[in-house]
Amino acid sequence: MTTLNDLKDVLGDELDDILDSVLSDDDAVIVTPVCNPEPAVAEVTAEIDSERIKEVIKILDEAPVPGYLPQVVFSSDEIAEAIDLRQFATLVTLNTAQWHAKIKDRKAAMEAAVAAGANSETYNVTKNLLAGADEKLDKVHKIMGKARTSHYAMTLPWSTVSMDDAGKRRGGRMLPNVRFAEYIEQMATYKAQMETALDVLVEAYPTLVEIAEKSQGSAFNISDYPNTDSIRGHFDLSFDFHPVPMGGDFTGLADAQVEKLADTLNKKNNTMLENAMQELWQRLYKTVSHAYARLSDKDSSFHYTMMDRLKATAQDLEQLNVTGDKRLTQFAERIRKGLTMHDVKDIRKDDALRRHLAAEAKKILDDLNALGE
Repeated sequence: MTTLNDLKDVLGDELDDILDSVLSDDDAVIVTPVCNPEPAVAEVTAEIDSERIKEVIKILDEAPVPGYLPQVVFSSDEIAEAIDLRQFATLVTLNTAQWHAKIKDRKAAMEAAVAAGANSETYNVTKNLLAGADEKLDKVHKIMGKARTSHYAMTLPWSTVSMDDAGKRRGGRMLPNVRFAEYIEQMATYKAQMETALDVLVEAYPTLVEIAEKSQGSAFNISDYPNTDSIRGHFDLSFDFHPVPMGGDFTGLADAQVEKLADTLNKKNNTMLENAMQELWQRLYKTVSHAYARLSDKDSSFHYTMMDRLKATAQDLEQLNVTGDKRLTQFAERIRKGLTMHDVKDIRKDDALRRHLAAEAKKILDDLNALGE
């Protein structure tokens, strides 16, 4: 089964396009992660007939997720020592907090277990505190989700475990100085949008609780809800900026201690630099492989989101290329000139053009694979 994380990495916003191409406006489809120790899987639930459900699942399962990523090294001690990271980037930390309006209902879980004659740990019941009245809350969540997506897209991980999903999202991330102004502008926009949506939520909150009380019946418990005066404090969207730590930052200690600490930090920075470049490499490989899969199959949909992703990847290869790797610079130029010079509408109408672009994508993909040999 294709995992939800894979779908997000490869399809991004195009997941919505795929669903839109299959489902009608009357269909209600929810794609949610299943929380368990295993990787989250894509669950598709819909109020539509079984054949159309199968069609949606088939498209999701056939989404091209590279099972093989060529191993390429982009940094070394010599390269890392030659780079002045502080002249290239700043570390930015995204701080978020939000009220999800969900709470574990232990009483309901216990009642379900007793009714079934089951162990008390069999059931895990979650109560949606604003069921039927969560539209305004969802709007706040969606804005914060867009802010997170932009934050990750405009930065690279700065972590010794960045190849792990949690490592990519933990702590500060490297923001290239050339993107600093754009980052500030985008995040200020999201912050303003969130505050506006939050104003609407706070004003409507007492009414929403009343609606929830009517819908929940005897399950309603007013103590589950934050009071109106504190609800705003459950949300946060802010950013902290810090310089990249360097070995020379240690002062006030004995020379031997300073030297040992500096050496340890510099080695750690070298590892994090390589991990940052590996994420950039992943973006490149996944985007090109997905574009090739779409272009080479005449029956496969090809959307503007895919073209936008190609353009964004080419820009990433230029602006996020910390080590100045010439190979990545060349791939950026090949993507821009070889794959993004045509309108999606023209590609859809011209089979010959589509085959030509598929061949160009295949050449790039072959060269990417060759780097790992």
